[in-house]
Amino acid sequence: MTTVVGMIYALILALSLVAVWENKDSAEGHVSTESSSLHEVYLLGGTMLPADKERVQAAATAYAHHVVDSEWPAMRNGKKVEVLNTDAEG
Repeated sequence: MTTVVGMIYALILALSLVAVWENKDSAEGHVSTESSSLHEVYLLGGTMLPADKERVQAAATAYAHHVVDSEWPAMRNGKKVEVLNTDAEG
């Protein structure tokens, strides 16, 4: 009887670990995609006229700082994330 309970416990533990691992991989994938896209926006901003270049690159930099300085710490602590003002006309 103890062996059966131990096997069931091991199975439940293994399934839980797989679910956690998949969620971690999914989060890493989203972060990678978002950071890659933001990098592309920054680089493409460099091809614009000087005034537009500065606005696009400043917005991309501000967004990156917001994510790293505000969103990630809030998520780490299980808190709701503030919405960043995305008004392009500023």
